[in-house]
Amino acid sequence: SSRGFGARSTFGVRGVRLNLSLGVTGSVDSILPLAQRIAPWGWHLQLLMASDVLATLGDVLRSVSVPLVFDHLGRIAPEQAGKHPAHALLLQLMGEGRAWVKLSGGYIVSATHAVDDPALDALAVSYLRAAPERVLWGSDWPHTTETPGTVNDADLVDLLQAWAGSDAAMDRILVDNPAA
Repeated sequence: SSRGFGARSTFGVRGVRLNLSLGVTGSVDSILPLAQRIAPWGWHLQLLMASDVLATLGDVLRSVSVPLVFDHLGRIAPEQAGKHPAHALLLQLMGEGRAWVKLSGGYIVSATHAVDDPALDALAVSYLRAAPERVLWGSDWPHTTETPGTVNDADLVDLLQAWAGSDAAMDRILVDNPAA
């Protein structure tokens, strides 16, 4: 049946998120076994980890057999864009067609923890310029790291529109890329 747990379909579970940023789930040693386990289902592996850890995993990530999605702008601090080896690695993985970056939770990586931190602009645009077909968006709702009511999702969409720069780019980020 197309509704089965492991069946490929147009709905249902599509991936697994591994949060290595605070020791929440697993370790870097679980990346390859987990990827092998989900590969038969056509799922992706979403990763969240500190940039210093990410920078050390190029060989491991290049050997993963499933698509990779990096959440929260890759956990790269805006001031590290163009400077940190993790940022360079993400740009390379995107260019090689191995990874996607989700423009989500910018306030998490912002030094000011602000949705509209202008320092986020260069980081977000770096991903859009490197591989626009490999960029996704997420609201990060319900914004569990923030005080309730302090993040307006409409502001996040406006910010995405500014980064994308066109309706065609918005369609790619919000429709075409997630469908792929």
